[in-house]
Amino acid sequence: MTRPTSEPASFLPSYSLDQAFSGFTAGIVSTLCMQPLDLLKVQLQVSTTTHSTPRNSLVQIWSGLGEIVKSGGIGRRGLYRGIGPNLTGNATSWGLYFLW
Repeated sequence: MTRPTSEPASFLPSYSLDQAFSGFTAGIVSTLCMQPLDLLKVQLQVSTTTHSTPRNSLVQIWSGLGEIVKSGGIGRRGLYRGIGPNLTGNATSWGLYFLW
């Protein structure tokens, strides 16, 4: 008597495509959530100004985010500036990673 194979249930035609879709979606969600902090990180890295007194890191983060919102808003000119290339790269790389 042969034993039935137990394959996991699949949403798409194959289990590999399920994994790729999951990775693709994870890349999109994580990029959308972390883009403002990534933008702030780059802004702080290229900043050439120094403060005479050391600033609390949390204060520096909030003031940096406030400056970005003041100058460009919340949309594509502000907190989500440069989102296109980040979405393309992260979604593709995570999708392929989960596929293979």
